[in-house]
Amino acid sequence: MNKLWQYTKELFTYKERIGRLRYFVNSLYTCSVVTIVLTLLLLTIGILPLLIIMLLPSSMAIIIGNAYSMLACGCLALVILALLALNMLKRLHDLGVDGRMWLLLPLANIVCVLPQLYFQVDILWLFLPIRVANLIFGLFLLFWKGTDGPNKYGEKPTW
Repeated sequence: MNKLWQYTKELFTYKERIGRLRYFVNSLYTCSVVTIVLTLLLLTIGILPLLIIMLLPSSMAIIIGNAYSMLACGCLALVILALLALNMLKRLHDLGVDGRMWLLLPLANIVCVLPQLYFQVDILWLFLPIRVANLIFGLFLLFWKGTDGPNKYGEKPTW
């Protein structure tokens, strides 16, 4: 249990490099923990309105239950994005690239979504090159070998 806690604490650091295998394992670990937490949240979201309905009218219980579920899922989404961004930042450090490059992915996706929300038309095909670039960037992080030896972000990772 102590090693698991140590591994979890290492997910929240940003001043190191991680290799390809560790990048993959960290991503899987983050997603599996989040899946378990999300399952528990959804279970409580289902039980909460039943408990509130005993005290309040049913319409008020539904409103409170929906607000709780949106708040809980939104906070969980922010935690997921932060952990995956830290993971990507450390992998970029291993490649010898400035970690701020990870900002290109969310910015590119925002550029894709905002016109669709504003114009309310289906123009996803216009942004297909950005989606393909995201896929290529993700595969690049997963399969490209890091720099040999130490670089300005630290020593070569062991795994």
